[in-house]
Amino acid sequence: MKVQFIISWVLRGLGVLAVLCYFFGGAKLGQLFPGLIGKSLGPVFYAGVVLYIAGAVYYRFLFSKERKEREKSRREEERKAQASINAEKSEVEK
Repeated sequence: MKVQFIISWVLRGLGVLAVLCYFFGGAKLGQLFPGLIGKSLGPVFYAGVVLYIAGAVYYRFLFSKERKEREKSRREEERKAQASINAEKSEVEK
């Protein structure tokens, strides 16, 4: 696996983890970081959303080039297959 692929999924995982901590782990975050008691956990939620979006956008840009190359090679193979079918048909007609 490529390191970039792993990084994109780690960012997305951290984003999901931060959002889950916002919804279900407010008490645990208060115990781990006593300075957060009585303060809003909104930044944790927004940080999670930003991390997830960053990972998704990174993945999209990273693999868009590879997707284009795969699509191009698939089209080439289809053209070659169609050309061979057409050549066989023309030989049969003769």
